[in-house]
Amino acid sequence: MRPILTCFSLCILVLLISCSPHHGGEQLSPTLQKPTETSHLYPTAAFNVPSPSPSAQSLASPSPTATLAPSPTPSPKPSPPKVLRSYPIDGDQAVQKEWPLVLIFDRPMDAASVATHLQISPPTELHLRWLSPQRLECLPTQGWQENTWYSVQLLPGARDLRGIPLEESFSLHFRRGGPGVPLPILMYHHIAQLGKEASAGQRRWTVSPQAFSQQMDYLSSHGWQSISPEELVAYLTKGEPLPPRAILITIDDGYKEIYDLAYPIFQKTGLRPVLFIVPKYIGCGAYLSWEQLQELADQGFWIGAHGYDHSDLRRVSDKELEHQLGDSRRLLEEKLGIPVRSFCYPYGSYDARILAGLRTHGYVAAFTLNPSCYQQPGEPYRLSRLRVSYEMTLAEFTQLLPR
Repeated sequence: MRPILTCFSLCILVLLISCSPHHGGEQLSPTLQKPTETSHLYPTAAFNVPSPSPSAQSLASPSPTATLAPSPTPSPKPSPPKVLRSYPIDGDQAVQKEWPLVLIFDRPMDAASVATHLQISPPTELHLRWLSPQRLECLPTQGWQENTWYSVQLLPGARDLRGIPLEESFSLHFRRGGPGVPLPILMYHHIAQLGKEASAGQRRWTVSPQAFSQQMDYLSSHGWQSISPEELVAYLTKGEPLPPRAILITIDDGYKEIYDLAYPIFQKTGLRPVLFIVPKYIGCGAYLSWEQLQELADQGFWIGAHGYDHSDLRRVSDKELEHQLGDSRRLLEEKLGIPVRSFCYPYGSYDARILAGLRTHGYVAAFTLNPSCYQQPGEPYRLSRLRVSYEMTLAEFTQLLPR
């Protein structure tokens, strides 16, 4: 009897084990793996899990056809970070000895990755400090050396706080002891179509609407960005950063064609000029009205003074100089409700007395007729300008710009 009972008990035991759940340590399907802390958790549908076989009842009574949910719209790829402004700008040959290299980014950056991917040649000891998550200053501990060309590169490994790297390297080349800051200031007066009978003087101070449009289109398509006189002065006197291709576009006297012909071109290109206005002539004949000037100012055109009545300032009395400098600024500010802090010398003439008057009346910048694309640090009242004339071709225009 005992062997029979033992065999029967063994059969019962095997049956119970086969009907029980898995036991011992946890056992996972070879298709699914237990995630670690760094693994991504995916939805079940992402795995190849077989569905149960349909029952006879489900085949006899099928469910309504399911409506497929629309595919989600893929999120746009995040844009890479970029450097918006720098001191110095590329090609600057008048860098100040102890002013820091400054980079301003379009978003907060990962400081460690920027430091790792910042290169300078020749090797220079730099002290890096972040004034904000978007502004890096690099101070040369021994100062920038005279007549030494420096090459700075920020490589694509530099990342923002989301881990997105630069798309391409950002580069600068600069030195001390050269001719100046290569920042062009263009000078225009009339924008008009001239006939064959036009004099040499008219052609000297006029450009055609077609040429002006081509020139502004060229600047816009090649990445030039218009800046204000105050931004230029801040760069020259304090080392405040500027965009990579900064330019000033100035138009003297305030003729109506600025509103009729140039205004639509500036609206299309996004560029903005500095208008040097003679207050006495506003609303007269060929000149802008106050209403037109107000609209231009509201659209971001910068306004400067050009003397009260365009007198040669070297020939006027001290009392008249006060009128030409002070009253022209006050009237423009009162009428337009904006600060007026830049001045253009009538006929390009100035002397020490006029320079002192500009300081007294609160001007921060003044523009000459000196034909150069280089500006000098510490000389905000002697800014050079490049005249654009009627006969100038587009190829000649591009030669005015620093490369």
